[in-house]
Amino acid sequence: MLNRILIVVDQDQDNLLALNRASYLAEVTDAHFEFLLCTNRPELHGHGVLTEEEVEAKLFLAEKEKLDELTKPLTNYGYDIESKVIFHKPVLGGLVDRIVEYQADLVIKTSDYRPSINRSLFTYLDWQMIRQCPKPLLLTKHCIWPEQPRIAVAVDPMHENDKPANLDQKLIEEGKKWQQMTNGSLELVHACDSGTVSTAVATQEETEERHEAALYKLADQYQIPHNNVHQLIGSMAFELTNYVIDNNIVLLVMGALSRSLLDRWILGNSAEKLLDKLSCDLLIVKPGEPNLAKELGQ
Repeated sequence: MLNRILIVVDQDQDNLLALNRASYLAEVTDAHFEFLLCTNRPELHGHGVLTEEEVEAKLFLAEKEKLDELTKPLTNYGYDIESKVIFHKPVLGGLVDRIVEYQADLVIKTSDYRPSINRSLFTYLDWQMIRQCPKPLLLTKHCIWPEQPRIAVAVDPMHENDKPANLDQKLIEEGKKWQQMTNGSLELVHACDSGTVSTAVATQEETEERHEAALYKLADQYQIPHNNVHQLIGSMAFELTNYVIDNNIVLLVMGALSRSLLDRWILGNSAEKLLDKLSCDLLIVKPGEPNLAKELGQ
């Protein structure tokens, strides 16, 4: 279960979205919550008689007051809330350091989705977090979660996108954890672009049948009913986007991969196209937990 939840406060986005999702999770867990604002160390020149230490302390108090005001609704309800401000450059390094130090089970960050243009507007920090956050990352948007939310896990049972076999297992385990925690429903979904993966020795229909058999086998391992298992035919970005909308999915669980010797985490191109279009919350899970703090030179 979730014992420690870290919320990344982004000065460039509407943090009320992350606050609302934290409020929801506070109702269904006994977790401790930390709201973290990490910002570049300020320029400390030209402040008259004040020393650099005094200027930094003054700026710290100003940011801490704003952060405490943001979290006041949860604090007033008696939830286990703490707010923290750190100055660090680069910001990502400070965030990764604190995520590891705090031993977070989940990291939450607001993501800006614009219905008028049907796409997300990811900041530079969003993409950095997607690629390098060492713990499961919940990107929360404007969607409203019902009492029994519909949760979907996107899997690749044939591992044709270079995914390690254990990633699908970890994704399903995360999905089941959220299903139990929220009293929601869980669905398994796989996009099979049979036109691109069929070969000279396998027709498109045979390819689809092979994928479907592997998908059902995976579902059976986790006692997921077959009527909650869906194989979509076509490109992942297009098919999953429509599936989320048509089925009122509020949380999609997806995996990210490590493709370099330095354990830098990246999503595939098709997944990145999908992220731009999704209107639901997104939980990004990785198959392992890299030591990014050292890699980033913190």
